[in-house]
Amino acid sequence: MSLEIIAIIVLLIIFVVGASLPINIGVLGLVAAYIVGTQISGLSMDEIYSIFPAELFIIMAGITYLFTIIQKSGVIDLIADSGLRLVKGKVSLTPWLTCSC
Repeated sequence: MSLEIIAIIVLLIIFVVGASLPINIGVLGLVAAYIVGTQISGLSMDEIYSIFPAELFIIMAGITYLFTIIQKSGVIDLIADSGLRLVKGKVSLTPWLTCSC
């Protein structure tokens, strides 16, 4: 079986596990990438680190953390409520909110 097919099967397993259990799919993906990279493809840790986009990971983790803080503080709910007030409760007009401001 080729490495690509194995990676796709592992990805499908990650989706099923992430959908059925309260586990972060991103963490599952990192663990699966490590396992597939080291155990199945035979890459060394130095090769994996040279391929891995660390800057992109830090940016994505920071943005995710920022949105988590915003969601927990209730700011997203306030924005959604004021947007619905702006269109007077007509939910079908919400896509046009960005154009009207």
